[in-house]
Amino acid sequence: MIAINQSPVLIELFRSQNPFWNINPHNGMFLGILVRAMKAKAVLEIGTSNGFSALFLGFALKDTGGKLLTIDIDPNKIAIAKENIKKAGLDDVIEVMQGDAHQIVPKLNKEFDMIFLDADHLNNNTYLDELLPKLRVGGLLLTDDQTYFARETTEFTDRIRKDPNLISVLVPIDDGVEMTYKRK
Repeated sequence: MIAINQSPVLIELFRSQNPFWNINPHNGMFLGILVRAMKAKAVLEIGTSNGFSALFLGFALKDTGGKLLTIDIDPNKIAIAKENIKKAGLDDVIEVMQGDAHQIVPKLNKEFDMIFLDADHLNNNTYLDELLPKLRVGGLLLTDDQTYFARETTEFTDRIRKDPNLISVLVPIDDGVEMTYKRK
């Protein structure tokens, strides 16, 4: 398992994360543990930013033989993320796409074991409609910043917790990660 202190790129990104709003390293370790525990082979990330969370996912997927597809709308962030991914030696594990995830995701012809949603939180309900069909039964949807954006995402949280096809709980790491299991 890779810890932040074992990767020079992760250390560099952690120290220079401004102006990026990166996940906490504990979140990254949590994501990596989940990937390994479920032996995930296909992971989707919405909200690449500078690639910090993608690296945690990528290191874990390297262990499982899996791949990460990460999407961000900002071309400047994509360029930085690609550079960081290459520096970390994960460009064979992580595919980066620039564009609007709302347009890209519906066109994807594959299912994912895990999806990490860390993007435009005010549109979580829209993302949910687009992402759930791409998540395999038994897969996990992890939605970041649910404590931080609790007021803005109440409708989303109520919806996933009331859906009989989902089991969902808030994991109190950093700004809160809603972990949702797809039952059927």
